[in-house]
Amino acid sequence: MANVETVSGLALASIEKISGLSSSDIEKLSGLETVSAPASVNWLVVAGGGPGGAGNQRSNTTNDRGGGGGAGGLRTSFGSNSGGGASAESALSVTVGTQYTVTIGAGGAMSSLFASEGDDSSISGSGMTTITCAGGGTGAWYAYSYSGQDGGSGGGHHGNDSNYSAFGGAGTANQGYAGGGRTQTYGSADHSGGGGGAGGAGTGGVGSGGAGAGLSVSITGSAVTYAVGGNVGSSSNGTAGGANTGTGGQGAKTNSDYTYAGNGGSGVVIISYPETDTAFTATTGSPTISTSGGNRIYTFTSSGSFTV
Repeated sequence: MANVETVSGLALASIEKISGLSSSDIEKLSGLETVSAPASVNWLVVAGGGPGGAGNQRSNTTNDRGGGGGAGGLRTSFGSNSGGGASAESALSVTVGTQYTVTIGAGGAMSSLFASEGDDSSISGSGMTTITCAGGGTGAWYAYSYSGQDGGSGGGHHGNDSNYSAFGGAGTANQGYAGGGRTQTYGSADHSGGGGGAGGAGTGGVGSGGAGAGLSVSITGSAVTYAVGGNVGSSSNGTAGGANTGTGGQGAKTNSDYTYAGNGGSGVVIISYPETDTAFTATTGSPTISTSGGNRIYTFTSSGSFTV
C-alpha cells in the first residue's frame, strides 16, 4: 500500500492538522497507509583501514618488522561512545523524498612501488553536513618513512632506525588514535609500533602485537568490534584487516619485495531506525536489510544510496 506522506509530499502531522482528521480516518478515506517515514536515523560510518608496513631490507636480515596499519576512522550516533574517545554523535535528520549517498572506503594496500592509505567513508545529501571518516594511516616501512602515516587512526613506527626519531602517525580527532611510536633509544627488529585503533592508541617498541583497540558498536543488534589497529609484523606475511571492519593491516618481516604486508580492511556504513517507520523508498548498492530489537537496519558494504 502506498504511503500518504509519499503521495502528498506532506508530513502526516501536517495532513492531520489541515484536515482535522485522525490518522485512522485519513487511512480509511484515502486508501493509503499512514505509517510515517523516519524523521531521523542512527548511523555508523567506518573508513578503510591502512596497510601494514614492509620490513627493512637494508641489512638483509629476516626479522626487521614493519609497523601496523592504522584503523579507519570511526564515527557513530549509536550507543554512548564514538571513535577517538568522543561521545556518540547526534542522529541524522532525514527528509522524505531526499536521496542520501553512501561511500564505502577501500582498505589501503602495500605494493612493490608504493603504499596507499585507507580510503574515506561518508554519508552525504542535500540539507545535511556530510559525515566523513578518514582512511587509516599506513604502517611505517623503511623505503618510505620510519614514522607511521597520519589517518583516521595512525600507522605504527618502524623499529630499525638508527638515524631518525620515529613516531606513530596521528589519528583524526573524534575518529581514532595515534599509532605506536619509538620507545627505545635505538630501534631494532623487536621495537616497532602497532597501528592506532578507534578505541585506543597503538603500542610502540614491541616485537609483536601492539595493535590499538577497536570500538564495539551494537547498531546491528549484536556487539561488533570495528576499527582495530594492525599488529606489528610477526610472520612472513602480514594478516589483512577484516572486510568491512576498517581494521588496519599487519606489518611484515623482511622479504624479497614489499608485497607481504597485510592490506587494510574495507569500511562500512550502517543505518538503523525503528521498524514502525516505513522502509526507505529506494536503495542502491545492495545493502543488507535486517531487523533486530525493533529496528530496521541497512548495512552498506559497497557504495550506494538510500532514499527516504
